[in-house]
Amino acid sequence: MCYFMHIVIDRNIPDSIIGKFIDMNIYIRDITQGVEHKHPEKYYYDITNQCSCDFVSSDPKRNQANEIKELFQALHLCTDITFCIILDNNKYTNLQLEIQDIISSLPNEELDFNTFMDLYPDQLEKDRAYLIR
Repeated sequence: MCYFMHIVIDRNIPDSIIGKFIDMNIYIRDITQGVEHKHPEKYYYDITNQCSCDFVSSDPKRNQANEIKELFQALHLCTDITFCIILDNNKYTNLQLEIQDIISSLPNEELDFNTFMDLYPDQLEKDRAYLIR
């Protein structure tokens, strides 16, 4: 069982933010070019720390909740974010390629930013797309 954390936003994430979080062992990878059926004017990223499973762990030593919340705080300025944690039990042929189709097929929920921050990480459902406003 493996989890993948993805975000879709309206703007490119600056290298300065990506570099800052690499120093915290959080890797933000632009996968936009490899996404099929992507929305124009959207940017697609996956977020890992070698294993995204750690991010959904209830163990605060592994889930880096404070760092992820700091990332979302930095990204949320002037843009909405679509966020999802996808559980992949080898059911997707190519998760990166299919990510927009997968996100579109998931149940979705709209949350204001503060509610999202209160719920992350323990109270968010896997295989659900959250639109953070």
